[in-house]
Amino acid sequence: MKRLALPLLALMAFFSGCQPHPQEKTVPVATSPGQQLFLSHCVSCHMGAGDPPGPNATVLDSATLRSEKIFREQVRHPASAMMRSFSEQELTDAQLHELYVYLQMAKTPLKRS
Repeated sequence: MKRLALPLLALMAFFSGCQPHPQEKTVPVATSPGQQLFLSHCVSCHMGAGDPPGPNATVLDSATLRSEKIFREQVRHPASAMMRSFSEQELTDAQLHELYVYLQMAKTPLKRS
């Protein structure tokens, strides 16, 4: 009987839709290069809601997103002492472009009909 206990418990967990413990962390899966960059470099300070987490309202409503040039300047030389700067070695201009595109898409999500 003991031999059947473990397989039986495993089957019960499988069919009951067993979920991870609420305190267990899951790793979000990025859907775009910009989102991956956001998750790698920005989410620790600019946490947003959702799964995977996205930029919070403070980021999306920022005047920094008015243009890609302003965005790049803010990332390279932040106006606030709260934000660290990111060098060309950490984030290339091409990566900043991907990140900017992602933030613009997050700012104006697609409307569903």
